[in-house]
Formats: sequence, structure tokens, C-alpha cells
Amino acid sequence: MIEPPRPTISAEPLLPGFQQLVDAIADAEAKGAPAWSALSPQEVRTAAERLRKPASIPQDIVRRDLTLDGPDSALHARLYIPDGAQKIGPGLVYFHGGGFTIGSVEGHDALVANLAAASGVKILSVDYRLAPEHPFPAAHDDAVASVKWAFTNANVIGFDAERIGVGGDSAGANLAASACLDLRSTSDVAIKFQLLFYPNTTIKDIPGTRQIYAHGHYLTLETAHYLFGHYVSPEQSISPRIDLLGRDDLSGLPPTLLTVGHCDILYDECVLFAYQLQQAGVPIEFITYPGYLHSFYGFSELVPDVMDAFQTAGAALALGLNGSA
Repeated sequence: MIEPPRPTISAEPLLPGFQQLVDAIADAEAKGAPAWSALSPQEVRTAAERLRKPASIPQDIVRRDLTLDGPDSALHARLYIPDGAQKIGPGLVYFHGGGFTIGSVEGHDALVANLAAASGVKILSVDYRLAPEHPFPAAHDDAVASVKWAFTNANVIGFDAERIGVGGDSAGANLAASACLDLRSTSDVAIKFQLLFYPNTTIKDIPGTRQIYAHGHYLTLETAHYLFGHYVSPEQSISPRIDLLGRDDLSGLPPTLLTVGHCDILYDECVLFAYQLQQAGVPIEFITYPGYLHSFYGFSELVPDVMDAFQTAGAALALGLNGSA
């Protein structure tokens, strides 16, 4: 049972590996490296890809690059097929994080491959359009179109249309949840499971972790607003397609796993969204990780225990789509 949310009032220490990461970032900035908010979106994309690129990537996963039909143009995607996967079996449509402005299928390759290996589930990872080149609601439209495409082409990509889930991390989790809401009453799209890693659920600041962890915890509040500002205007930010916390119609969504680290500016809004889902009658498993920061699934080489989080998420995904882990 998820307790009613109370804003976080004090910080807790990071695990040593994550502290090492933020110390390295602080040291680089002290030596003159610019903060992400001082860079162009293209420069931030390059910096983020370099920072998140692990030394080793799971190789026992078959990868197939393909294109799918977006609302205005073709979208690049990558299909991950874990060893031993059924020819036609459960599948997940996945959206990477990055504040709607940065991130890519390539940059999230290790994360998605680790999730596929942990779950045994095929995953379709989508390169949706990014801001500022494509402002709101382009990414949200792409997410809806991608999920529809996966159902229409399920046999082509080896998905069982009765066992398809959606998921994502951070802004990508916002896209996944929003697509679930948009497609809830679509007769030929029955999403079976929702996998949300530290979802961005609102653009507005709420009291608590957005202030407590605003600096020195990888994703700063300044950077978050910098990225969001390229995608959505203040007037657009209250749209129910992006402001999930403002919705009062969350019933009818599929079973959900939501995970978040305690030392994440988004922690309090994740607690609130999990509580709202529970109050709406959505079956939800909510897991939090003390000492973990934002984007922790992308830093398993710094903190090996992150692989345990992958195993937990993978088991939940397999259970949600198969009926057994």
C-alpha cells in the first residue's frame, strides 16, 4: 500500500559510486567545463552520450534497426531480441529519457539491452523526435503512433498483440504513460503493462525533492527546466498530455511498475503519481531506491547493485506480460 505523499524535507547521502559521479562532474565544472544549461541542445546531446556510454554492453541480444511509421515522417527504432525469446511473444515499446530534448536509442542501448536480458522480453526502442527542432506535442504524437505501429505490425516484429507493454525512463516514461492514457479506449490497442522508470510527471515545481536535490545530484533543477523549456511553453505545460499529476482520469490503466531513486529531483512527484494511480484503482508496484539518483539504470558500471534493480524490473515486466516471471 502506497502511503499518501509527504514532501521530502531532508537530503540523504548518495551511494559511493553515484557520489563519485557527481564529484567528477563538480570537479570538471570547477576546472571550467560549462554546465549543460550553458550549452546548445546539440552540445548537450553529445556530452550526455559520452557520459552515459558504458565500457561494456550486453552482446547476447540480437539487435535489428528498423523504421516505423510516425505521424509526420518515418522514425528510427531498434528491436532487441533476448536469447531464447519466443518467435512470437511478449513485447515492450520503450521510450528513452532526456527531457524531450536529448537522448537516443544508441545512448540507451545498454539500458535497453540489460532490461531485455533481465526480462526475456523483446523490446522496441524508439527514436522519437526531439526539441527544439520538434516542440510539443511532437514527441507525444510519435509515442502514440509508435505504440499503434507495434500493435499493427506485431507479427512482423515478433510481438504477441495480446502481450504488449509500454515503458520508458524520465521524459520517456512520461511519453509511455501519456500514450497509455491516449490509447486507453482504442479497441485494437490493449496495452497490458506499464513500466515507468523515474517518470517526469509534471513540468511545474512542487515542494520537496526538486529543491533538496536541485544541485549536485546529476540532474539539476536548472538543467531539467532548460531541457523542458525547449519542448514545451509555460502555457502548453498544463496540457493533460504532459502534466500527468493534473489528471483526474487515471482509471483503466494497465498494471504498472514505477521505480525511482530517493536522491532524484523527481522523487516526490513520482510518489504522488504512484499514489494517484493507486487511488484510481490501477494495480501498481512502487519501488524506491535509497541513495540512488536520477537515471540510475544508466550507471550500472558505477554501482553494480543497479543490476539487481534490472533483475527486479525484468521479473516484474515478465510477470506483467506473461503471467509468470
